[in-house]
Amino acid sequence: AKTQRQLHQKQGEHSSSTLVMSTAFSQLVEARKRQADIRARLKRRKGDEVNIEEAPMVDPEYSQTYLKNLFAVLFKQGDTPINLSDVQTQVLETIDTQHKHQIQPETIEKSLKELEKKHGIVHLDWIDYKGKERVVIGKLDKDKLQTLHEIWFEPLNPSKRQKNSVGTEGWRSWREGQSEQKSEEKAEGGKGETPQEELESFEQLLSTPTFREKQTRVETDEFSEILDKQSWKEIKKGETFKSDASDFRYYCQSLTREECNRARGNKFGNACGKIHYVRIIQPHTDMALGNCNYLNTCLHMKNCKYVHYEIDTRDKALVVPRGKTLSKKQEQTEPQWIRCDVRKFDWKKLGKYSVIMADPPWRIHMDIPYGTMTDDEIKEMDLGSLSDDGYMFLWATTRALELARECLETWGYKCVDEIIWVKTNQLQRIIRTGRTGHWLNHSKEHCLIGRKGDPTVNIKVDCDVIVAEVRERSRKPDEIYGIAERLSPGTRKIEIFGREHNRRPGWMTMGNQLPGFHLVDSDIDKEGVEKDIAENGW
Repeated sequence: AKTQRQLHQKQGEHSSSTLVMSTAFSQLVEARKRQADIRARLKRRKGDEVNIEEAPMVDPEYSQTYLKNLFAVLFKQGDTPINLSDVQTQVLETIDTQHKHQIQPETIEKSLKELEKKHGIVHLDWIDYKGKERVVIGKLDKDKLQTLHEIWFEPLNPSKRQKNSVGTEGWRSWREGQSEQKSEEKAEGGKGETPQEELESFEQLLSTPTFREKQTRVETDEFSEILDKQSWKEIKKGETFKSDASDFRYYCQSLTREECNRARGNKFGNACGKIHYVRIIQPHTDMALGNCNYLNTCLHMKNCKYVHYEIDTRDKALVVPRGKTLSKKQEQTEPQWIRCDVRKFDWKKLGKYSVIMADPPWRIHMDIPYGTMTDDEIKEMDLGSLSDDGYMFLWATTRALELARECLETWGYKCVDEIIWVKTNQLQRIIRTGRTGHWLNHSKEHCLIGRKGDPTVNIKVDCDVIVAEVRERSRKPDEIYGIAERLSPGTRKIEIFGREHNRRPGWMTMGNQLPGFHLVDSDIDKEGVEKDIAENGW
């Protein structure tokens, strides 16, 4: 009796475990069905095929006729997009009764997918038509279709058949290769997907862009292209300030004519059309020392033993004079200047200006051949009274950059941009041994741009980098004037701390190294200025 009770107990446990296993299996089947349903819906949303793999297999003996009919129907189609259902209907009409059960709409869609994937002949896409998703042929390359038809079925000439191994035999060999490949894929896929593979499959489906996303991307690209195009106003502005580059010439990298001819293998001595140099050889010059670091800015040229250069006299006519920045269409007044002590001058007598340029003599704690001003003296200047709406170009050394920003703020300006001057030497190469810099040799200078009020200006005409040759001590490149004049054309402009070489048409120049004064502007209080000059002995 005890043994029978134990046996019944074991049978009950077995039946209960069987019940639990059957319940778990049912839940797993349900989960698999839900997963398949989600995957199908995702594929339909992303434009992929649905249930194409379940399409009936076509009899190999009839496959050739079926593909010929499919190609013929595609040949007859007009412009894309083409409704896939119309193509399926036309193909099914060409199928005989014996094989109609094998050729289904899914079979035709699967064949088109193969043509798309392996040959790029067609491209299937999804569109939203009256609230319903519809598959269409968005692209049809009839040239490739005709070529493939000739290779598989009807070549144009025997030589082409022999060359490409075409015809029925070639088509059958291709078809057998496709069947073997599919068999291998099916054998490998019979093992089932791992969880990681399923996750990657879902991620791939979710990352595929929908038709609406593709359309949005195309519309965004078109909109960006329209925005990037220059407007009529921008084109006219460019024509107004476009420089005349007909007289522009490059400097020859070989430096001298002799080296240029040697490099080009020219035995007749004809020039290359660029500007050349000649070496300045004096009795004390030592050729073994090489070129002077300062070249034409050397302070000891009479005794310097290094090699110096000058422009070849035969190429001097090619050199473009610097300082030509305004276009011929712009009117400009004659230069004006006042010799004075800018620390004591009454700026209100000059009126208002739209552009102010200043190159203060910052105290850089180095030996320089001109007087300097303290930081407080520069900040206390009443330059803010010169403008209500406009821009200020303020040159600053590396040490004084933060101080220059404070000065702009004190004078009512907001620093909005910065121009970098990259210095080059006489041979048009970047200076590596400059005279400024405590720890590193400085090969550049900074010009801060401050904005005040709401001035009317031309934006995005110039860039923020100037590459220009160094000349006299503390002399700035002439290109900076062109930037200022194109930024605010036809307005009043003034330069503070200017010297004789800074006098320019359309500009007022102020400084203590100018020859007297010259005034033509009616907005200036001439009597008051002349009185101040006489009283202060300027």
